[in-house]
Amino acid sequence: MCDTGNQGSKIHKLKQENISRWYSKIRDLCGLSKTTGPIPGVTHLPVPEAAEVINTHFADICQSLPSLDLTSLPAYQHTPALLPLVDEQEVATALLKLKSRRPITPADLPIKLYQEFFTELATPLCFIINASLQQSQCPAAWKTAYVTPVPKTSLPQSLSDYRPIAITPIPSLLCEGFIFRWAYTHLGPLMDQQQFGNIKSSSTTHCLVDLLDYIYRNLEKRKTSVALTFVDLRKAFDLVHHTTVITKVIKLHLHPSLVSWLSNFLSHRSQVVRHHEATSPPQHLTCRSPQGTRMGPLCFLMLENDAMTDTSARWKYVDDTTLATTINNDNPDYSHL
Repeated sequence: MCDTGNQGSKIHKLKQENISRWYSKIRDLCGLSKTTGPIPGVTHLPVPEAAEVINTHFADICQSLPSLDLTSLPAYQHTPALLPLVDEQEVATALLKLKSRRPITPADLPIKLYQEFFTELATPLCFIINASLQQSQCPAAWKTAYVTPVPKTSLPQSLSDYRPIAITPIPSLLCEGFIFRWAYTHLGPLMDQQQFGNIKSSSTTHCLVDLLDYIYRNLEKRKTSVALTFVDLRKAFDLVHHTTVITKVIKLHLHPSLVSWLSNFLSHRSQVVRHHEATSPPQHLTCRSPQGTRMGPLCFLMLENDAMTDTSARWKYVDDTTLATTINNDNPDYSHL
C-alpha cells in the first residue's frame, strides 16, 4: 500500500511538472504503450533494404495522383520580387522560438546550436530565405521529408499498422513561417466558418460547443429529433491533389508571388525513411499534404474549403465532418437524409 501511495504521489507530481511524461506514464500503467520493437514484414531483411521497403510502402499511395500541372492552372500573372523581405531580427526571433525537443533532420544543426548562436546564424539564414522568396524557389533539400515509422496500435502485425511521421529541415520551417503568416492573413477570412481544425483561436472544444448548441436548441422543441452523419475522409492527407489546391488559391486571389512560391514548394517533393542506422533512397511523391510542414495543413484546408457548404448544419474538424438535420416527429420524412 505504501509503494502504491508513493507511486500515485509521484504520478500526481509528474502531472503538474510535465504533462507529456505524465501521459506516457499513464499509458505504460494501462498497457497501452505502443511497441518500438521489430517491424513485422521486414525483420528478415538487411536494415538498408528494410528501410527501402518501408519507404516504398508509405510512398505508394502518395504516387497515385498526378503531379502539379502548371499548364492546367487558371491564368494568373506572376509578379516577381513583390513578397516582403525578412530581416535578421525576424529570423533570430524565429530561431529562439524553436522547441528544444523538436526532432531534426541529418542536415540540421542541433537545436541547441541554433539557439546558442542565433545571432550569427540569423544572417546567412536571412539571406537564403530572402533568395527563396524573391525567386519563388525552394531548395531541393527543403523538399525532402525524413520519415520515421510509428506504430498505430500496441501490437502491430504488418506495415499497415504503422504511420509515417515526417520532419523537414529547420530552414524550410523558418521560411514557411513567414509564408504561412502572409497567406493566412489573406485566406483566413475566406475559409469556411464551420471549419474548426487548424484554425487560429479555434479547437475541438469550440466545435463541440457549437454542435451541442444546435442539438439542444432543436431538441427543446420536443416534436423535433436530430439526425447526425459522421464523415471521415479515407487517406485524406495522402491524396491531396496539388493542382486542385493551387487552382483554388488562385480563385481566392492569393497574391501571385505566394501562388508561385507555393507551386514550387509542392513540386518535386520526396521522402526517405530512417530505419535504425540506415536511410532509404528517396521516393518521389506526386500528391499529399506535405507532412511536418507549416503549409501542409493550410493546403489541406484550401482543398476541402468548399466541401459540403450546401449544408448549413455542418461542423468540420480538418478531415472529419459532422452533418446534421432536423426531423419532425409527428410527420417524419427521411427522404432528405
